[in-house]
Amino acid sequence: MDENILEPNHPAYIREKYAPGAKDFVPVSYNYRLKILDYIEKQLDKLFLNKDLSINYSGLTDAFLRRYFRDLEIYYTNSCPDDCDVRSKARHLIRQRLADTLKRHRYDQIFLIGHSMGTIVAYDVLSFLSPVEDVHTLATLGSPLGFPVIQGKIAAEWYSRNQVTASLTTPECVSRHWYNFADLKDNVALVYDLSENYAANSQGVLAEDFVVCNDYATARVYNPHKSYGYLRTKEFAEVLYLFTKEKTPVLRRIKSSLWKLITAMG
Repeated sequence: MDENILEPNHPAYIREKYAPGAKDFVPVSYNYRLKILDYIEKQLDKLFLNKDLSINYSGLTDAFLRRYFRDLEIYYTNSCPDDCDVRSKARHLIRQRLADTLKRHRYDQIFLIGHSMGTIVAYDVLSFLSPVEDVHTLATLGSPLGFPVIQGKIAAEWYSRNQVTASLTTPECVSRHWYNFADLKDNVALVYDLSENYAANSQGVLAEDFVVCNDYATARVYNPHKSYGYLRTKEFAEVLYLFTKEKTPVLRRIKSSLWKLITAMG
């Protein structure tokens, strides 16, 4: 993506460029909306998700993805040529890019941030590929991971690997924190309370949910799903600051230095 490209049809064109938050932006109270969304979530789970996390009305949920989440439909169903010109599932190629990046930083202290569909990719990579032994912090912004159809897709992959799961959990490699940020006017993050949908992992890490106000707007038109707005919320800034203040464990620093030395020596 490139802010200097002005041609709308160019693949690198940015439709919603970064814009500072409005000085007169006033955060709203979500108390009434919280009650409505809690009710909607319970009804969605009853309607679309069975106790074994299989999906009810799969044809209807697939149509829902096709209509409202085209990128996710491609992620779950489409094939595309990889670098070797072999037909591969799109999600496998997307996951591998993130897995390769994490592997390069496996001796660093990792704070992994995912936004929107990127939260699904991050969760899948950490759950199914395990390219690193330790991710200090996972942060999900504007995530659809709470939707029953997404939970059902994740559970189906566990079953396809002959692993029965009574509930979805925080990925095992997340060692310290899973922070989840949702603006309740963000339609992608309507199921905002991931701590109610994902159990703690064996290390006791459970999603910590933050309801935030995303102030992103262009030409006075607000977009509560935009990543820029999430990244500059007070709540996200605070957890990122706390991460930067932590000291990298001595052993990991030594392992990292040794690995870099071995790599340099060939």
